Amino acid sequence: MLNFRDLGGIVTEDGRKIKKGLFFRCAMLEEASENDIAELKKLGIKLIFDYRNPEEIPEAGGYPYNEIGA
Repeated sequence: MLNFRDLGGIVTEDGRKIKKGLFFRCAMLEEASENDIAELKKLGIKLIFDYRNPEEIPEAGGYPYNEIGA
């Protein structure tokens, strides 16, 4: 997956750190392979925020949220 990473360890404005394994980001989730989806399932992701405009989603081929279980 393009640009997938754990944001854990990033220091917030108030000096606290984001817990590792809690918050991830990536680009173009719709291009995730079967292996990528299997790895995402192992992470136990429960919620996905999609910041694209509604018209961008079908243009990009949708999204595999149901396959991930989120």
